[in-house]
Amino acid sequence: MHKALMEARKKFRGQKGSIKTGYEQTIFPEGKYTCEVVSSELKDINMSGGIYAHCMGLKIVLGEYKGKRASTFPNDMADEQGILSCAKNISSILGDVVPGKDVKGEFMVDYDDFIKCVEDLVPKCIGEYVEITIKNGKKNRPDGTPYQNVYINRGLGSDTKAILADDGTSPSKELFGGDDLNMGVKKKVAKKKAVKKVAKKKVAKKKVVKRK
Repeated sequence: MHKALMEARKKFRGQKGSIKTGYEQTIFPEGKYTCEVVSSELKDINMSGGIYAHCMGLKIVLGEYKGKRASTFPNDMADEQGILSCAKNISSILGDVVPGKDVKGEFMVDYDDFIKCVEDLVPKCIGEYVEITIKNGKKNRPDGTPYQNVYINRGLGSDTKAILADDGTSPSKELFGGDDLNMGVKKKVAKKKAVKKVAKKKVAKKKVVKRK
């Protein structure tokens, strides 16, 4: 052990200190938010007696709640609904990567093929930008605040560059104000005033009468 660490052990022997664990639980107004996927992993979690689940962490990058964290509900990979939710989130973010086929307007996930490739697909979500919807659940926490559900609407794909400022860290506020992007302003060309043409009056010629 390094000498400095040995000295620190002597100095703090018998002492204890506390640290905050987890992260602050923010209650968001219901609605849509633009986020970056900051974590996406399959792991064992202490839930319902212990499950192996896909967990996804998100960071809001636009608006009043910029920098705040949210997360999707852990999807149990031993449960059919958990597998489908995981597949839906991955396909929303990464596109056409989930094994399966379209049948009568619905996408049928091939469970076996998906489970075989899910370990490769899950980490690819990290760093992607997504649009999410946050809704209040039906149940409240002990403190009276609602449990909230986070839904992945869509991945932003190549639009990501458009939401980053020149320094690559501060998202542009203009991108998601609406569906239409302002791609440039056309200069107004001043119209020339039309010159009214005044019709000239025809003057009748006088007949010349010759004298005899």
